[in-house]
Amino acid sequence: QAQCFQDGSAFIGVSFSVYNKSGNGNSYHLCDQFPMENLIDRSYDYVMSTDEYGWLAGGGYKQFDTSGKISNADSAHAELLRIGSLNARGDSMSQVVHNAFSQLSFEPFLFYPITVKTTAERQVKAYDDDSSPIPSYELSLLVSIVDVYKDSTYSTYETFKSNLQRYVERNAGCVKESDTDLYVTLARGVKFKSSYHMEQYLNRVNLEVAVWQAMYPKGVVIGSHSTSTITSSANWKWKSVVGFGNLYHFSNRNNIIKSFPSSRSLSSEESYYSTLISNGYATPFYANVTNIDFKYESNDDGNNDNEWEYSSDK
Repeated sequence: QAQCFQDGSAFIGVSFSVYNKSGNGNSYHLCDQFPMENLIDRSYDYVMSTDEYGWLAGGGYKQFDTSGKISNADSAHAELLRIGSLNARGDSMSQVVHNAFSQLSFEPFLFYPITVKTTAERQVKAYDDDSSPIPSYELSLLVSIVDVYKDSTYSTYETFKSNLQRYVERNAGCVKESDTDLYVTLARGVKFKSSYHMEQYLNRVNLEVAVWQAMYPKGVVIGSHSTSTITSSANWKWKSVVGFGNLYHFSNRNNIIKSFPSSRSLSSEESYYSTLISNGYATPFYANVTNIDFKYESNDDGNNDNEWEYSSDK
């Protein structure tokens, strides 16, 4: 594999960004399939605090938001492939990648929601004299790409990824696959009010994921019938229908450089699932799904010694 020069923060990914009235007015609405606002705790009922960026999904933050968080548009995404900034000749990798997409095609990919998980980032003390510090968490929605095979031993996603990597490497650049499971970061630096609040939050949001799993038993193509203004330079903007099955070139998590459409329109089955929520068919799923049929990470491991409460007045 070719060496990446000037690694940078650009990547190819899928956007889970949504627009809603509670969020930032500059948020793109690129995902009708997953109401990400149902995974965040915007009212801070369970979470005591996050880092200064707050919730990265669910619509973003308005200017002068009462939470005091930095005003940012929704930046929810799953990173598929990391792109170096420069190739071995010193050329911009953006142009190399855009040329690659002009010559390659890809099927609409199906995404399946797995679980909301916590990842401990660091330990913080509940009290100055406390010997049992409380972890600060990163919260993420884990997702997967459903393998689809068409007269090949390789899935449509594996075939696309391989073709893209070969094209880029022929042009003295590199594309590196994410070395972790696919995930959408919801928030960082999360401190829950107590172990009980953490358990209640994880139960609530994973019940939401269970509803999505019932809606999309074979996965779903992400996209929207909405229109969106994508900025590619300081002086040029355009507005068009988002569509379904797009991949995006991000310069960083907050900025989309370019949208790449899939090679075909959706089948009738794919279209049914991708428009299930926007067509108003979600209500029965929320009414009927009352249990979580998968394991998810929680604070409760059966040991009461692990119960804790963060109290700011101590």
